[in-house]
Amino acid sequence: MESHILRPGSNDAGKRIDRILRSCFPGVPLAALFAALRRGDIRVGGRKVRQDYRVAEGDAISVKMLPGFSPRLEAGRAAAPGPGAREAAGFRFQVVFEDTNFFAVNKPWGILSQGAASLDGHVKAWLAPRLPRSLAFSPAPLHRLDRNTSGLVFFSKSIEGARAFTWALRGGKITKTYYALLEGRLAAAQTWEDSLVRDTKNRVTKGAAPGAKAGKTALTEVRPLAVSASASCTLCEIRIRSGRTHQIRSQAALHGHPLAGDRKYGGRPLAGAPHGGAYILHAARLSFPPLEAEAPLPQDAAAFLKKLFPAVEYRR
Repeated sequence: MESHILRPGSNDAGKRIDRILRSCFPGVPLAALFAALRRGDIRVGGRKVRQDYRVAEGDAISVKMLPGFSPRLEAGRAAAPGPGAREAAGFRFQVVFEDTNFFAVNKPWGILSQGAASLDGHVKAWLAPRLPRSLAFSPAPLHRLDRNTSGLVFFSKSIEGARAFTWALRGGKITKTYYALLEGRLAAAQTWEDSLVRDTKNRVTKGAAPGAKAGKTALTEVRPLAVSASASCTLCEIRIRSGRTHQIRSQAALHGHPLAGDRKYGGRPLAGAPHGGAYILHAARLSFPPLEAEAPLPQDAAAFLKKLFPAVEYRR
């Protein structure tokens, strides 16, 4: 009778065995996994365990008669920390922060965060052989940016990192700061608080109708850095206190200052701007105790903004 021996790694420790098994046998129905546990066809250290058993690093999990074994990650060496450029499958990306638990990348304009041919796939391909062996864990982006938004994207390198980021997010301890070029002139700082709804058919975010229950609160702090009289636009530093899809883009439009070049939300193309007058929105900083990372503006966006606002420094 064919048998598999699975040995959890450090990033599997503490996970329920049913979740480990679902990762290793993705084609097997959950009910079949539970039945195998009850029959004793799946054992840990030679003994039967319940579906909620939490595995320990190095456990010997023996599995009989289950097809479709698909281990996620094999043993590898540790990744060398430090910022710099990395390349996977011909795709070059800039690393701006790395430690044992996190990997932060400066996402280029025009690249998806997740999906086919995305930043996610390239980063995973580069990290996978450099991380400890795991049955169920793989590095993953902890948040996303729109295709045409550049800047910081954090990835988890360990289960501890993923949990710490999730706890910080739920506790409101994560601060995200963006640079954005808005239409019109903003003379003073503003705080935008709106109820937003997502139109999935048209893939836009809108303000909820008064009294609508479906809306979700979005809180955004906007600080003008410089105004261009000639181009009638304002360079702003924006901090978001919530994480709604298209939050900055939709709220900017709602408050009469759409991103310059953001045609989906009513912005007009700005002559001379990169990518045919596309909007400029850059995730510049992300912090949560005790970490902080910063991503420089893309060179083409930085050069364009320098012409409009020669005296502006793009740091705190």
